[in-house]
Amino acid sequence: EISGIKTPISALNRWTGGLKKPGLTIMAARPKMGKTTLATNTGMTAAQEGNTVGFFSLEMAENQLHIRQLSELSGVDSNKIRNNTCSEEEWDRVTTAAGNLADLDILINDNGGLSIQEIRSEARKMKLKHDLDLIIIDYVEKVGWEGKRLDKHERIFEVANQISKMNKELDTHTILISQLNRNCEHRNNKRPMPSDLKASGG
Repeated sequence: EISGIKTPISALNRWTGGLKKPGLTIMAARPKMGKTTLATNTGMTAAQEGNTVGFFSLEMAENQLHIRQLSELSGVDSNKIRNNTCSEEEWDRVTTAAGNLADLDILINDNGGLSIQEIRSEARKMKLKHDLDLIIIDYVEKVGWEGKRLDKHERIFEVANQISKMNKELDTHTILISQLNRNCEHRNNKRPMPSDLKASGG
C-alpha cells in the first residue's frame, strides 16, 4: 500500500510507501542529468493522484515548465512544441494534454531570487487557498537568505532547516533539488554518494 504521495518511479514507491508528510527529499545530480524533468514528472504524478503541488522554479520560467509538462503528457518532443513544428496529429495530442494539465492542481511560482523566508510565506498562502500537499523547489543553490551574511555552507544548512520547519507547520512534503560536485565523475561507476552533495554537511 502506498500511504504517502505517489511518485512516477514504481520501485521508489515500493521502497518508501510514497513521500510522507511532513518530510523532505533531496533530489540531486550533476547538471543536465534530468533533475528538473524528474521533479516535474513527480509533481504531475502527485497532482494526478489528487494532491495539490506548489512548484517554486527559481531558474526556469513558467512557460518553459509548461512545455515540459505538455511534452511529457502528450509524448510529443518539446522542441516541436516550442518551435511550432508539430504535425496535425501531434497538435491534437498536445491540445488534449493541455486540457488534462489545466485540470491538475499545480501552482507555479517562477519568481527568481526568492529567499527561503519568501518561499515559506508564499507556501503558507498556497496552503490556505489550496490545501497544499507537495512543494518542489528548483533548486537549493538559488534560494536566497534574508538576515545576517552567511557563507554558502551555512546558508544551505539554514535553508534546509527552514524547509523542515515549513513542512511541519504546513504538513507538506518538500522535494529540494540540488547539484552534486564533481567527485562522482572520478569514480569508475560514477555512482554518487551523500558527500557529493554541495554543502553536504548542511
